Amino acid sequence: MKYTIYFFILILTYLLASISSAIIICKFAGLDDPRASGSCNPGATNVLRIGGKFAAVLTLLFDALKGLLPTLLATKFWGINLGASVALAAILGHMFSAYHNFKGGKSVATSIGSYLGLDFVFGMIIFAIWLITLLFTRISAVAGVSASLSAVILAYLRFGWLPAIIIAIAATLIIFKHKANLIRIFAGTEPNIC
Repeated sequence: MKYTIYFFILILTYLLASISSAIIICKFAGLDDPRASGSCNPGATNVLRIGGKFAAVLTLLFDALKGLLPTLLATKFWGINLGASVALAAILGHMFSAYHNFKGGKSVATSIGSYLGLDFVFGMIIFAIWLITLLFTRISAVAGVSASLSAVILAYLRFGWLPAIIIAIAATLIIFKHKANLIRIFAGTEPNIC
């Protein structure tokens, strides 16, 4: 019975996180579809390019909430291991949306939101690493990858090996989603965020 509940929570989280904030916000704001404009990625950075700061901030907040709320509830009621699994389910939902042919964003905002739900201090450290890296490099991909790698190390130090393995899976997927960005970074052609 317990594992049936866990499975239901993971599936529900995945389905909720599959809802694309970027697509919905762009549609209501009368902007171009983020899947067909700019970098063609339904995430906050691309919404910034095609729709400006307000739409991008809304996208960032809603993407973060998709991770934060279910992870916070799971961690509070069932513990850190299920919390980490729910965080991964939210990240997967954002990346591979059930409603958009299993295509989606890169899950940086959703992962940070999830990590805040897992543990506030842990999440704030990851958020700080992301923000400081973004401010110094002005390259979104560098900030996202740096935060993801840092999350794995900090998860092991704070929670132990099982949550760290789950977060390592998330980090691997996030880095994979940034593959094209990383190629451009090494080639010196990746654009700054602003």
